[in-house]
Amino acid sequence: MKRAGSVRCLLLPPVLDDPADTSAARVNHWQGLALIATNCMALMVLIALFPEHAERFLILIAVVLAFCLTALTLNRNGHPTAAAWLVTMGLLGVGCWASWTAGGLDNAATAALLATVAVGGVALGCRMGLVLAGAGAVVIFGMAYLQTSGLLPAPAFIQTPYVKAIWMTDFLAITAVAMVLFTQELVGARDGAVAAAAEIARSEQAVRAVMDNAPFGVHMYRLDDEERLLFTGFNKKAEEMLDLDHAPLLGKTLEGAFPGNVDTGTPDAYRRVAREGGAYDLDQYAYDAEDIAGIFEVHAFNFEPRHVSVFFRDVTTRRRTELALREANEMLAVAQRAGRAGFWSWDVPTGKLTWTPEFYELFGLPANAEASFETWRAVLHPDDLESAEARIMQSMDDHVTLENEYRVVLPDGTARWIGAVGATTYDTDGAPQRMAGVCIDIDERKRRDEEIQALNAELEHRVEERTRELSVANRELQDFVYSASHDLRAPLRALDGFSEVLLEDCTPLLPEEDLGHLRRIRSASQHMAELIDALLALSRVGRRELDLARVDLTAATWAIVDALREADPDRRVAVAIEERLEARTDSALVDIVLTNLLGNAWKFTALTKEARIEVGSVREAGDVVFYVRDDGAGFDQEHAADIFRPFHRQHTQEEFQGTGIGLATVQRALDKLDGRCWAEGVPGEGATFFFTLG
Repeated sequence: MKRAGSVRCLLLPPVLDDPADTSAARVNHWQGLALIATNCMALMVLIALFPEHAERFLILIAVVLAFCLTALTLNRNGHPTAAAWLVTMGLLGVGCWASWTAGGLDNAATAALLATVAVGGVALGCRMGLVLAGAGAVVIFGMAYLQTSGLLPAPAFIQTPYVKAIWMTDFLAITAVAMVLFTQELVGARDGAVAAAAEIARSEQAVRAVMDNAPFGVHMYRLDDEERLLFTGFNKKAEEMLDLDHAPLLGKTLEGAFPGNVDTGTPDAYRRVAREGGAYDLDQYAYDAEDIAGIFEVHAFNFEPRHVSVFFRDVTTRRRTELALREANEMLAVAQRAGRAGFWSWDVPTGKLTWTPEFYELFGLPANAEASFETWRAVLHPDDLESAEARIMQSMDDHVTLENEYRVVLPDGTARWIGAVGATTYDTDGAPQRMAGVCIDIDERKRRDEEIQALNAELEHRVEERTRELSVANRELQDFVYSASHDLRAPLRALDGFSEVLLEDCTPLLPEEDLGHLRRIRSASQHMAELIDALLALSRVGRRELDLARVDLTAATWAIVDALREADPDRRVAVAIEERLEARTDSALVDIVLTNLLGNAWKFTALTKEARIEVGSVREAGDVVFYVRDDGAGFDQEHAADIFRPFHRQHTQEEFQGTGIGLATVQRALDKLDGRCWAEGVPGEGATFFFTLG
């Protein structure tokens, strides 16, 4: 509050702390000054006209001055209401005296006094101003009526036209001042109301903007006379957060708008806040309804009587993340204990090193040992210390993951292998800031590795020995094959030749039974020669070097079929070969495969009328599978795995001649090509042989 000192002039209107008090004080000030000026001037004129009554008029001047100066002093010292009462009562007193002395109802200025009294009450409020105007009307017109009717006679010496003119001028001057002040206050009140309304509108817009852009949802409720919480407002964030149109919910009860609150303590808590004020907080409120489900953080408070605002945030992701993190930490702790893993962290700029309790047990350190590089170095095996430190620095400099293995010396003198893995983080300039990782016990693994290395060394030694033995066996087999191909052929040729001579020379002399014996001897010698040739072919298959190239299998198949037809021109066999059969393989080996398979098909269809042989391919699991199919004698599927063994025959020599080596040769050739072969057959209905070429 700004107050005047004792020597300060009272002519300037006061300025108080409250703008409303300042406005009221300004009205009081100018009305008080107007009252002093006009009444003093009027009384001075009366003194000049009636000097014999000067004493009486001076007393009136003194009363007016004392009255008004008291009001102005109260006004300036921060009591505008008390000053307003004094000024208003002063105006009413002057009006009553003037009405009595200035002609009563005959004086037109009497009516103006009502406006003067009403304006005097402006500082006390519009309602009080009207009350005072009514009271003033009763008093002033009452006294005027009494004076006019002669019941209250005025002093005769002032009942002159001059006195009436003076009072007329006085009242009109006071009324003019009052009306000017009243108009100013009305305009000021209007402007203030407009400014206040604009400010309120701006404030409401600002509040709405803040609410709509706030990072939390807002719901507002009103508690009605029936103790129901009615939904009255919301912000945009609430709609976005809940993905729900809120407009249709306005006016509904809390339970009707958000049924997930039914059977919870939330509605009662909100009602208590609306009735009693205060606040209600929940860090974790699980809401589950048809359209909304989640975990929310809630803060409810009373912003006006029987109203409650609820601020809330969706913390579902955060809570679930916290739960997952807590579970992960628990699992990590269990894993640390179970796996004897120790976690460590190194703040590179400060050099501070920290590690978990498992680290102490892993390195054989006492529980009170300081976590530092000195402690770590002290337990490292001397032979591993330099390389372990070098790996740490190298991984940091090269921005790569640390992978380290070293030994630590335990208190009992034994050594334990430790495996360390770590990663480094860097600042924007590339300077290392933090390295963190884990150490685990790899002692058992290292011991197994040593055992495996020893076993591998022993295995390599055994392989070398077996390779040498196999080389010797191969050489012996080659020698045997050479011997079989040269040493056995001579007696077989002799048997065949002499038996042929005997048959030619002695046919007329020998009985038929002996001739049959000679024929069987010759046939057996020839079959033995065929077996030797087949075995030689089988042995050569395994020793042959591969020569891979693109091979036209269709052309190769037709060449073999043409050769079979030339060798057996009396046969009529239908042959179907798929066009453009190709493969990258060894032409000689695949020729062996096709020759044996087609030869078998040709042989085993000898007893089939209108025989048919088919050669083609299919795809299985992305691989090309070739096949040779016939409708000949077939075989029992139970023996399918044995037909590729040497000398294993499904039919007798009398039924179908052969060495029993052909399919074994096919198997050996496909093994050389990293291929596979298998067969399917039905007795009397034919067989299909499948093979791949690696």
